[in-house]
Amino acid sequence: MTDNIVVHKRFKTFISVLYVISYIFLGIFAFMTLCVVGGSIAIPFLPLDQISNWLQTAPIETTYQGTGLSVQITDELIETVSITRSSLFLLAGSTLLVALNFTAITYFVNRWLKNMKSADIFTEQNSKMIEYVAYAFVTLAFIQGLVGLAFQHFIYESLVVTNAVEEIYSFIQGGGYDYSFSLVTLFSGVFIWIIAKVFKYGAFLQDEYDQTV
Repeated sequence: MTDNIVVHKRFKTFISVLYVISYIFLGIFAFMTLCVVGGSIAIPFLPLDQISNWLQTAPIETTYQGTGLSVQITDELIETVSITRSSLFLLAGSTLLVALNFTAITYFVNRWLKNMKSADIFTEQNSKMIEYVAYAFVTLAFIQGLVGLAFQHFIYESLVVTNAVEEIYSFIQGGGYDYSFSLVTLFSGVFIWIIAKVFKYGAFLQDEYDQTV
């Protein structure tokens, strides 16, 4: 009996800690979403020349890799940058979709943990919350591909044609835009959807038991 009480207390403490953490993440993702929205609204008023100058002075050394293309991002390459508003809008729009998706996921997880904290485990509402999280993960798997496309478009549109980026433009002319979704995120969504169905069946069994008693 004492062991059962200890296990129950530990479980309630565990859920309470996760509930608090979920609020922290919800606040972070909501703040990120607001920042992206604010940035999108500010795009028409941004001084593009100053942004290009800032990029040219920033110490950036990395490599961009896509299907059939690998480009070393160097100071010489960054000096050719000429940012366009259309590419910024696409990049901000796709980023906003990701931020909204993560906000939705943390919100539904938060509501689920709230119910768990109140000792409501196998309920129809909990199964719905988990199911919504699963749908959000499946959606996220495809949105990540859109972000990749937006980033490719941003790179292709922002670089002036020079010898340093000749490889990029020959790649574009060959129709090299690459869309790919995350299989890991997709399968995570499917797995979470299965858990939602298990919770739904558990809620059915709980209801059957309560009616019998």
